[in-house]
Amino acid sequence: KKGIHKMREGQEEDFSVHIIGLGNAGVSVIEQVGKDVAENLTEGGNLRFSALAIDVGDGGFEGVEKLKEILPKSCSHIETLGLEVPKRDDLFSTLRRMREFLKLEYPRYYWNPNYEPWLPTDTEIPDEGESLPRSLSKAFYAKAYYDDKKPAAEAIKRFTESADASTGNSVVVIVFGLGGGTGSGIVVDLARHVSNVNFGRRAIVFGIGIAPCSGDAKEHRGGSLFPTLNELDCMGDRSKNDGVTTVWGDLYRDPFTGGMMMVPQEPTWQATKDLKKTHDRVNREIS
Repeated sequence: KKGIHKMREGQEEDFSVHIIGLGNAGVSVIEQVGKDVAENLTEGGNLRFSALAIDVGDGGFEGVEKLKEILPKSCSHIETLGLEVPKRDDLFSTLRRMREFLKLEYPRYYWNPNYEPWLPTDTEIPDEGESLPRSLSKAFYAKAYYDDKKPAAEAIKRFTESADASTGNSVVVIVFGLGGGTGSGIVVDLARHVSNVNFGRRAIVFGIGIAPCSGDAKEHRGGSLFPTLNELDCMGDRSKNDGVTTVWGDLYRDPFTGGMMMVPQEPTWQATKDLKKTHDRVNREIS
């Protein structure tokens, strides 16, 4: 209603695109967008492209890293961040300090004297390559953002500085899989840090959640989808979000200032019955 981020109707303008890809789904979308935007980026032009790919571990970033070779350095910023899988004791040392971190970030945070980490102490940490629960990826992100050298906070800062360096209009897109463990686990926390903390809600931040299809692995189309949609509902439903911000403050305001879109994969899967073809087509259509 306030029209803070409303675009003028009837005008076609060039927009610089800045994209954060979370998990395998988001990283693969960055690869496609980077290839497609390359033909429009020129040295000394008005357009700029920024990309931040985040996943757990250091694998799977080869395609994003190759974008550094094909995009002009003067008008692009490409960065990858592999969230470290910490040792159990180090992880719980961070989680036990979450009240301290949240109190610094959210002045209205209620200091719960009975606080316990959301992960039970006997939590099994999967081996590399195994499916990751949302609760664990959320914990890995918290450690990378709040604790030690804060690699996540520093990467987000560099990304937002690159977006701010754009001379014209910009839109920031956060892409993630709704059913996977990594992207769905960290998207709400990361989106708040990007939109409400770093940009101060100045930027158009648009969310794209890729829905699972019946051809995806069982763990990507199971019960983890329910809490993901609940989290997003608390952000996107205006009346619910007003209730949240009344208690916790404006840093919990819906970070998707430009709205959010859910992208289905099922129709393409039904037409192809090939998961790679399905993912490739969805990536092209998103781009």
